[in-house]
Amino acid sequence: MDKTVKNYYILKSKWLPQDTVSTFMPFVINLIRSEKIESCTIEELSKQFKHKYGYRLEMFILRPILNSMKQSGYVDIKREQWIFHDDTMPKVDLDSEASTFDEKYNQLINGFVDFCNAPDEINHNTADKIITDFIDDNNFDAKVYTGHGTLYDESDTYRYFLSGYIQQLKEQNDLLFNFIVSLCESALIKSYMFNEGLKSSAFIDKTLYIDTPIIFRLLGYYGDFYEHEYKFLIQSLIEKNCKIYIFKRNYDEVLKVLRTAERYVESTQYDMARSSDVCNYFRSQNMRAEDVAEEIELLNSHLTELGIELFTDEIDWDDKLFVESYDCIHDGIMQEYRSSSKDKRYLPETAINIDTDSTMHIYSLRKNNSIIKLSDATCFYISSNFGFVNAIRKYNNEHYKETISPVISDAFIGMIISGENSQKAQQVATNKVLSFCYSAYKPSRNMLSKFVELVEQEKEASRITEDDYIAIRNHTMVNDFLVQSTQNNIEELSQNTVYEVLDLIKAHHIFDAQESFDRQTQEREARHRSEIVSLKKEKDEEIEKLQNENYSLRVQQAQKQFNAYKIKVKIGFGIILSLIAALLLAGTISQIALVRLDKISKLAIISTIITGLGSLLTIVFTIISYKNDFDRWFVKKLFDKRKLKVCQMNSISVKDIK
Repeated sequence: MDKTVKNYYILKSKWLPQDTVSTFMPFVINLIRSEKIESCTIEELSKQFKHKYGYRLEMFILRPILNSMKQSGYVDIKREQWIFHDDTMPKVDLDSEASTFDEKYNQLINGFVDFCNAPDEINHNTADKIITDFIDDNNFDAKVYTGHGTLYDESDTYRYFLSGYIQQLKEQNDLLFNFIVSLCESALIKSYMFNEGLKSSAFIDKTLYIDTPIIFRLLGYYGDFYEHEYKFLIQSLIEKNCKIYIFKRNYDEVLKVLRTAERYVESTQYDMARSSDVCNYFRSQNMRAEDVAEEIELLNSHLTELGIELFTDEIDWDDKLFVESYDCIHDGIMQEYRSSSKDKRYLPETAINIDTDSTMHIYSLRKNNSIIKLSDATCFYISSNFGFVNAIRKYNNEHYKETISPVISDAFIGMIISGENSQKAQQVATNKVLSFCYSAYKPSRNMLSKFVELVEQEKEASRITEDDYIAIRNHTMVNDFLVQSTQNNIEELSQNTVYEVLDLIKAHHIFDAQESFDRQTQEREARHRSEIVSLKKEKDEEIEKLQNENYSLRVQQAQKQFNAYKIKVKIGFGIILSLIAALLLAGTISQIALVRLDKISKLAIISTIITGLGSLLTIVFTIISYKNDFDRWFVKKLFDKRKLKVCQMNSISVKDIK
């Protein structure tokens, strides 16, 4: 186990953003106590720090720490000797973090060995080195960082396995996946703190120009994970009030690549060895020429949404002081590519010319070749191509020693963003790990060229049919199958690879056919289910309509019956009241007649008539006064009883009858 990785991890757990002294002081105190150091010079302390923790604590960090400890009474200095007072120092606990690390790290390494299942090639020590190297990719220095490869470098087979292992962790073991992300994050944080004078504010109010591959990654043409990673970087820079531009020459290069992809994405003349990664991506997504044409049409709006502006100003050729040597820059880039690429036959001339022009442009725009701090620079050209970044760093160091190059890597930008806080650091590390696992591995141009040669040889020898040849040359997944067959190791490439890839294509074709059949079957079943549901709905609606119509007729019939009953009741009560009135009237008349027969005086007759009429009116008014009670207690109950019977006879609700 590399103790440096372990101590980076512990350092991350103690990290206090913007407070380097407080972050490192526990490590210095732990060193003094564990090694029982009574006194030493600052240089000796730095060496012992490296021996214990695996990395050197730079003087610009160590000196303020000792001064702070002196102010607290922990140390004194006499004649350049620092004297340590162990008994006055606070207690620090690094052991608990260390024990937690050991357990997780051993699980990580053992899991990788088991995943590879090749004990003769990848044992515990080999796995440890592979993972350590992967973590170390996140170590950066503004002046000397060279990266671990270029766009044209051969990919490491071991790292191919590592990407598969991390993908498995992502899907099955969140604990270990988050652990390896934390290891990368710890290297980022260490790098940030070890760059002298570097603060997260170093990239506030900067003007930044980005290269062509970054544009393609932002647009999602290298996969979702690269898109997410680069959008996060650009958005973080915009939040720092940075202006993001693309040079006109890079914009034209983007258009050229897209238009070429539009031409060949569906063409039988497609050549996997010569096509761009963008075209290969479009083919893998089964995009048509019209889909690519739409991407071209929407390019400007996509750039605007990303916050990127087009820069159309030309190089200021009149300002000779800041016009660099085109030939020197061009030759430096060519030399870097030749030294780093195993395929000496292929050099991207057009891309190299564009990179040379962009370098000339950024030197002209910066107008300062004596910058030693990032914060002093007004503008940078950001590239994802380590080979190009290294070439310009070397050129800048040769002509302007100990100064900052105007061309920096996108990875270095990620490190600076990580310095803001732990959330940003974790996000940057997570994005980098996911991009590495899911998007980074593609066959190199050298591998593709050799594979095409093998395919041609098999065709000329009539060992594969014309249909097989067309399938290999045009299948959208051939690049992925080639990586899968060779494990991204060009040394594994042979004639057998042609047939392995062909078998994978046929299996994929069968799978596609089965998947298509299953999809069509599911669609047909879904369509039938939909038709049945629709038909049932129509029938239900028709039945409901008929039922409603029938119900309405029954309601009308019941209403008629009930109304007829109410009329009969009213007529009956009218007859009864009429009879009562007639009887009263007859009685009154009879009484009058009797009075007349008795020859009573007219006055008595009139009095009798008035008395009779008064009695009649009294009865009538009495009936009227009790009418409401009569209706409520007798007639209403009579009607309610009849209404219920009518509704039951017609099978309707009582509330529908008035």
